[in-house]
Amino acid sequence: MTDSKYFTTTKKGEIFELKAELNSDKKEKKKEAVKKVIASMTVGKDVRCAGVGR
Repeated sequence: MTDSKYFTTTKKGEIFELKAELNSDKKEKKKEAVKKVIASMTVGKDVRCAGVGR
């Protein structure tokens, strides 16, 4: 599996979608959301409103 899919451009509202995924009951969905958040942080995107670190 390639991790390049996590470094794609941010769509409008993607951060709020990540927040919803982080609050999901499904473990796999949360895991993918965490990977996307880390990838966004790596390229310097502001993900504070996604609830990271709360």
